[in-house]
Amino acid sequence: MVTALSADEAQKALERAGLSSYFRFVLTESVALCKVDSGTMFERAMKRLHSQKDDTIVFSGSLTAIRNAKDAGFRTVAVQGSAGAADWAAMKELASQSLAQYSELLAENM
Repeated sequence: MVTALSADEAQKALERAGLSSYFRFVLTESVALCKVDSGTMFERAMKRLHSQKDDTIVFSGSLTAIRNAKDAGFRTVAVQGSAGAADWAAMKELASQSLAQYSELLAENM
């Protein structure tokens, strides 16, 4: 997981969503790096996973993150969460796939 949250906040968010078992680690960075150059963060996470771009999917509820990940060559999944209507429309247009919320991942795998 790549996030601008603190590691503790990110872990709690994953636990609340029931997704903590799906992540090997949480990579946190400054909010400025996350918003300005999140492609770099996604590259770092990919390398830490010993993965390739073709095998790495970026899930995000942020229009900026979806845009930066796509520009960096990653497959993307937009997650609506609390995104406003305009951002959500743009996110769905940019992303390879979209989900209304992360819990849809769990529903599909059950």
